[in-house]
Amino acid sequence: MVKKTAILWLRNDFRLKDNKALIEASKYDQLIPIFIWDENLCTEWKVDGASKWWLH
Repeated sequence: MVKKTAILWLRNDFRLKDNKALIEASKYDQLIPIFIWDENLCTEWKVDGASKWWLH
């Protein structure tokens, strides 16, 4: 079976070492990572200058 393209939607988890979704997506020939900033999802933690800096 040929696996061509995977789309990986990243929300709040940018871990590389043990990110199960990233590990599975990396098995495809091509990977399209998508990150959509949604302020409504940021209610659990405050987004300060350092957090915004990492997003850039």
